[in-house]
Amino acid sequence: MVSVANVEASQNPTVALKRGLVFKWTGALVNGIEDHSLLTPYLSTLVGPLHREVKNDQGPVYELASEVVNFLRTKLGNEVLSAALIAAEKSRTVKKIKRKREAALSAIANPETQTKKKVKMNLAKREKIRAKKEAKASLKKKTD
Repeated sequence: MVSVANVEASQNPTVALKRGLVFKWTGALVNGIEDHSLLTPYLSTLVGPLHREVKNDQGPVYELASEVVNFLRTKLGNEVLSAALIAAEKSRTVKKIKRKREAALSAIANPETQTKKKVKMNLAKREKIRAKKEAKASLKKKTD
């Protein structure tokens, strides 16, 4: 379920249907299980998408994510939830650093490939700027 939320957040961040369902499912799961010690090993995985949305401070499911986090805080306790949120943040940071490191090593090992990527990105940036200028110019012509 968490992977469904992660895929939706990365590929279609404006649509929040699946993420909302996953957040509701997480709340129902915590509410349904009486012995919360069973959830402790999986809690950092479960709160990962919640943490991302709450940290974002905006977006389509921010309010729902905040409500679920507050519900989890009342059910599990502040210390348990805080530990899980810290673990989720640490995991995200470690993955981000690893991706950066691999990209840097790839650039050193394959400079031709890196150069092609950079040229492609620069061309895309120029094209985007040109399209904005054309759109602005066409709007100006319509108003004149």
